[in-house]
Amino acid sequence: MAAKKASEAAKQEDGRYKHTVDLPKTAFGMRANSTSREPEIQKLWNDNQVFKRVVDRIMGEISFFMMALHMLMVIYTWVML
Repeated sequence: MAAKKASEAAKQEDGRYKHTVDLPKTAFGMRANSTSREPEIQKLWNDNQVFKRVVDRIMGEISFFMMALHMLMVIYTWVML
């Protein structure tokens, strides 16, 4: 008898907030299947060298800003003379 009441209480607890959440009805699953998709995504990134391209782009931007900073320092010291 006590087990039945505990089971009913657990069911009631599970559905307690169901009426307060408005989730959309969709034809696709809500899970991303990340365990099966992750190797596919990593292979795609490796094949397209995504990480290398991002790092190269960032390094190019840093080089540009360092050059600009250097030029500003040269101009500043020239004006201050």
